[in-house]
Amino acid sequence: MKRVIVFMVVTAVCYGIFSMIPLIESTASVTGGGDVAKANSVCLDCHGNREKLIINRQQFIDQKEKETSASGEEAEESSTAEELADKLFVNPKIMGAHATLSCQECHSLLQGQGETQFPDWHAAVVADPSADGGQVCASCHGQEMIDNFKASLHFTVNGIAKGLCERLEQTPAAQKLFDEIFYEPEMYMGCNTCHATCGQCHVSNPNITGGGLLNGHSFGKPTAELNCTPCHYENSEYHLEVDVHATKHDMSCVDCHNNAVEFHGRPVADLKEVKLHYKGPDSEESGKIEVDMKSGIVQVTCVQCHEDKVQDHPVAGVDHFAKLECVACHSMPYSNCFGCHDGENQSILVPGEMVIPILLMSSWDCRCLQIHSVN
Repeated sequence: MKRVIVFMVVTAVCYGIFSMIPLIESTASVTGGGDVAKANSVCLDCHGNREKLIINRQQFIDQKEKETSASGEEAEESSTAEELADKLFVNPKIMGAHATLSCQECHSLLQGQGETQFPDWHAAVVADPSADGGQVCASCHGQEMIDNFKASLHFTVNGIAKGLCERLEQTPAAQKLFDEIFYEPEMYMGCNTCHATCGQCHVSNPNITGGGLLNGHSFGKPTAELNCTPCHYENSEYHLEVDVHATKHDMSCVDCHNNAVEFHGRPVADLKEVKLHYKGPDSEESGKIEVDMKSGIVQVTCVQCHEDKVQDHPVAGVDHFAKLECVACHSMPYSNCFGCHDGENQSILVPGEMVIPILLMSSWDCRCLQIHSVN
């Protein structure tokens, strides 16, 4: 009888072990094998457990509310524990090839030094491994892509810095003011708060919105709502309200702005040596980086989709395309001749160019007359 019982126990144990093999193999394939799974288990014990994160974040919220109440300050509207937990939750099953790496390979302060263990838990964690321009990404994605991005406007914000340097040119203590304005850490105040990294576009919310992981640490394409609008909010809000691409055709930023060059930057070899304006007005440093938006970084043009309009423009006999970009007129309400002229027959003749109605003509119409030369 004892032999039968022992046999049944051994059989059950073996069956249990063999039944778990597919699960073990599945987990190994997701987390990169035994060594990686073991290395990641410490992090995923918290970051892979959403329920545990919710409890932790609720404790955090309760503590903040207690401190606010004790100080007599007015409580600010805060995120829920669930929302905060989602920003910390990691799901290895949707991370693709990145799941074959250990967390420490990217997030350890000791990365690249032959050491992948965290010496002191969170004290040695790098929240944004690509903050330096993405050098940690270069080992898989190539050094060329990273060098290009480090010279791009998204990373350096050099175009905004250039404008600020020019405005402060005649100002005493220009460098001090530049540092205060450009590097002001408060959200939406300092120009550099819109400085982007690989991670802030492909893995997390931008820092300007408070950061936090997107979709369980998956690596995906940026979306207009989550990644573009926080920094380009003035343009995006305006277009969402009046742009026919958004109002009529339900298009987003990335439907037109889909050339990787606009995000990752042009090849460094194609760039000129220019002043590094993001260093401030007193700096004499120079390097091969994008100067500003005027340098040709934007690749999309209206003609790519509206080629027929070039041949069939509504103003007959006038080659607008020889002197103007489409957006000179098609960028805002009433920014063209017909916004000020009601189309009545009464008109004046501008020799050699076009007939312009004069009814309701105002000083603004000098713009039209300046565009069209008078012989």
